Amino acid sequence: MKQDTKHINNGRILLVDDCELLRKTLRRCFSVLDGIEVVGEAENGRDAIEQIELCKPSLIIIDVAMPVMDGIQATNAIKRNNPEIKIIAYTSKRDKHTIQSMQEAGANCFVTKDTDLDRLLEIVLSVLQSEEGDDLFCSNIHGS
Repeated sequence: MKQDTKHINNGRILLVDDCELLRKTLRRCFSVLDGIEVVGEAENGRDAIEQIELCKPSLIIIDVAMPVMDGIQATNAIKRNNPEIKIIAYTSKRDKHTIQSMQEAGANCFVTKDTDLDRLLEIVLSVLQSEEGDDLFCSNIHGS
């Protein structure tokens, strides 16, 4: 799988999910892409917020359902204090309430966990290459 990463100059990703296996798997998948670096991992929203100052991500891939602080609460807090950070909701949930809540919280994109890996990588690159004001959300609800 060859992805066009020549326009990525700050692909710093923070992975947030309570499943360690998923975080490690995504880390390995992203390691093959030039210009993309997984700079941190967190198992809940509170830990993600704490990691932001340490690892300075340009993109956060975050689960919705997690203990301590869920992805909706975390996305609200992150976007309030760091509006430049792009956020992809990556979850097994696909109900309208969850999708709408993540959009209202400020997520840039919503992707379900059953999305093909190649498609997920395309979405990540698309979000990283997007400009402020680009509306990716509605066109990037995948996996259904």
